[in-house]
Amino acid sequence: MHRCSIALKSNLRLALHNLTREVKGVKANQDIESLHRMRVASRRLSNILWAYRDFFDREKIKQIRDEVKTITRLLGRARDLDTQAFFLREIAAKLNGLDLLIKLVARNRLHAQEDVLTALRRISQGKLVRAINTLKFYSNADVYRIACKNIDRRRQELSRLSKAALGKRSHGKLHKMRIGAKHLRYTLENFSFLDKKRMDHFIEEARLIQQTLGDMHNYVVWRFEARLLAGKDPRVRQACRNFAALCSEHIEESYREFLKLYQRQRREKVWAKLKQFMDSSNRVACQGCSA
Repeated sequence: MHRCSIALKSNLRLALHNLTREVKGVKANQDIESLHRMRVASRRLSNILWAYRDFFDREKIKQIRDEVKTITRLLGRARDLDTQAFFLREIAAKLNGLDLLIKLVARNRLHAQEDVLTALRRISQGKLVRAINTLKFYSNADVYRIACKNIDRRRQELSRLSKAALGKRSHGKLHKMRIGAKHLRYTLENFSFLDKKRMDHFIEEARLIQQTLGDMHNYVVWRFEARLLAGKDPRVRQACRNFAALCSEHIEESYREFLKLYQRQRREKVWAKLKQFMDSSNRVACQGCSA
């Protein structure tokens, strides 16, 4: 079997393994990082199924991705609350009354655990694992051509979202841009075996956008939820106001950091260089790489 075919199958199996290996830790619910790793693994698995869809039955891939997306959604709320609770505990000494807010977040996290258990049951049933393990590989697909097509599609998506987000500042559009950067990063990683040395640079640039806008998005969501949690208790209301004000400061700081990053990438023509790289006929590290 050709090296590229082996790499594709190996990457898909690894993505599945990274999801299933966290089941025990997430079920124990003693380390929030287990849930974080499982959620990231589900997103990576969804993206690799998209990136490799031309090598398998597309209808089956769609069905599997729908199931993976359901699992990701079920894990989302609990992970977001874990992150918020961790941040609140870190700053508890700086703001008065945060202990009350921490208790409210902990209560919501307890309710979100039911969705987590539902996700675990879906994984443990084994249907997802069997569906992926029984996928039939199309051996006549041109790996390099498909890689170029899918990476460039993600690059165009990020470019489109960037223009929309920067035209008029919108947290919703910036959030979509973050997702676009994440999709590009994961797709580059999915095909990095073709030319890892050159792709690593673009992977890191996409990661920086994802990280900067991800931090900003967390603060936006937390500020919104703090206002919802304010309620009638004056102590909780004041704590929520203080926390919301702190989130606003972090939002502005994150946005300034993002603008610096965005402007540097424009000066250096990072994404134009990615396009040139993908358009190039030089198939370094993949000579004759037809699966």
